[in-house]
Amino acid sequence: MPPAPRPLFECSICHGTFIDPQRDGTTYFHQCPPLSLPECLALPLPQLLALLPQLPPAPTPADIAAALAQTTVARPGARDENIDPSYKGQTVAPGGEVDDTLAPKIADTGNRIPRGIV
Repeated sequence: MPPAPRPLFECSICHGTFIDPQRDGTTYFHQCPPLSLPECLALPLPQLLALLPQLPPAPTPADIAAALAQTTVARPGARDENIDPSYKGQTVAPGGEVDDTLAPKIADTGNRIPRGIV
């Protein structure tokens, strides 16, 4: 029997695609990857130099590749749905009131774009 259809989404920041929920039923927490070499090569020079200040003023593709081999470049506006490890969940005060001041810290700067069913 084929697996049940699942919704396919695209990240509005990195344009990565993912299925949520996953085929095993677990929730997918998307995190954008760092910029790739082709993405860095496509950046305007001033933005590239701001992200990789160790580059020479007129970098070659080889210079950029060498810099990326030693470091990663965070994607501007990167989306990270992962829950902060310091999150401890709700607690119940002695009087029975729920203390929900420790809400999950999910940095979600972009949107999930529905792309169909797979």
